[in-house]
Amino acid sequence: MTQAPPSRMRYCHACAAAIDSHAPVCPNCGVQQQGPAAPNPGQQYPNQPYPGQYPDQPYPGQYPGQVDPAYQQAVGNKIAAGLCGILIGALGIHKFLLGFTNAGVVMLLVTLLTCGIGAIPMAIIGLVEGIIYLTKSDQEFYQIYVVQKKDWF
Repeated sequence: MTQAPPSRMRYCHACAAAIDSHAPVCPNCGVQQQGPAAPNPGQQYPNQPYPGQYPDQPYPGQYPGQVDPAYQQAVGNKIAAGLCGILIGALGIHKFLLGFTNAGVVMLLVTLLTCGIGAIPMAIIGLVEGIIYLTKSDQEFYQIYVVQKKDWF
């Protein structure tokens, strides 16, 4: 890959990698470049809000396109909940991981109070839910189980 002359260099909005000033997408991280480029890594844009400028709105960070921490946590929980649902779904641990305490307690009590007989349907439910969790895209998973708080299937 050839480097552009210094006069045509700018820095990516997301990863601060040096890129060609006319590149619509950063070749390093793949983020769409919008608006004026940051002249130097770490430098803020002139039209970007500074912390405290808009007290009713959270400050989004230095670079546009920053990911919401709740979204990142949900994506991490997706894999853990899916695997727990598949492996030990009868205990309802996957429900607790997603914050659905009532549903988790129901699954756990059905398994324990029926002396293990109820574990068979609860394990099947856990298996199905684990597969559903793992086959959803990250955006779908976040929307359904974090935003809408859908606790069964």
